[in-house]
Amino acid sequence: MKKTFITGLALVAALLFTGTTAQAGNAKGGSLGTATVGGTFYVWAGPWTQMAAKAIPGYQISVEVTGGPVHNMKMVHSGDLDFGLMSMPAAFEGYNGLGWAKNKKYDNVRVLFPMYPSFATPWALDKSGIRNFRDLEGKIFAPGPKGGTPDQYYRIMLNLLGVKPAKIVNTGMSDLPGQMCDGMIDAAAGTGGEPFGPAQETDATYPVKILEWNQADLDLITKELPSFFVGMRPAGGYKLFTKPQPTLMYWNIYAANKSLSDELAYKLTKCFFESRAQFASVYAPTCDTKPSDILNSAIPVHRGAARYYKEQGVELPARLIAD
Repeated sequence: MKKTFITGLALVAALLFTGTTAQAGNAKGGSLGTATVGGTFYVWAGPWTQMAAKAIPGYQISVEVTGGPVHNMKMVHSGDLDFGLMSMPAAFEGYNGLGWAKNKKYDNVRVLFPMYPSFATPWALDKSGIRNFRDLEGKIFAPGPKGGTPDQYYRIMLNLLGVKPAKIVNTGMSDLPGQMCDGMIDAAAGTGGEPFGPAQETDATYPVKILEWNQADLDLITKELPSFFVGMRPAGGYKLFTKPQPTLMYWNIYAANKSLSDELAYKLTKCFFESRAQFASVYAPTCDTKPSDILNSAIPVHRGAARYYKEQGVELPARLIAD
């Protein structure tokens, strides 16, 4: 999604939700933590709250700008937010007291529904000869800004596979295409929609190679990082990418505090799946989300949402069921 498009949608979202004043704890509304203005979470949240308001008369959800998934996890756990948009890796670590959570479990959080998936996208110039993630051995690798989700998880993947780049460079995603084309870095990686903007921008100058993982490496990574799963990257998006390819993915989720009433959790989940088509002009990947995609969650599902999935014939495994 181009930056100008995101910015325009963010303005629309802001106009739609100016004046919404429902606060957490108000029986007639709830608060939703997103991320920074202009980001995908913020853009996605605006139209969603309008859909929910139509489906549940008298109930309004207010959109709050936050620091993103980790902040939302903390605030939903404490009850300072009713709902939060989160990446699955951030939610998994928080729920289990791992990584950023530093042994504190933020386990009052429950998933209502998966919103849309993100693809792990490592890439290099095709002419570089780099083909597989393991080919990063001895190369200069840039996994985005320091401390960001891609930086954290690509470093873990490198360690799991025993791959040692000559140097890891941290810089903004918008800087990666220029640095790669200028020969300052050998490969880069990020996570997001497909096609991935910075990789596609690089491809406009020089054809890129989307790096692969072999099956054994995919199995090892998903075993050690349960918030990721193996999916298929669709063909297209880049000049030389003509066949679907297995890749690592994770879901972005809509979560709530476990104290949310079962009835409201059910209604919101039902509303989302019945309103998916309306996201076509907001963030199209949402339109393809199916009830069965909840099975890729790495943290438990809210009891009220579980009722909806049961109605849809989706049987939740024990790991997704909690009080």
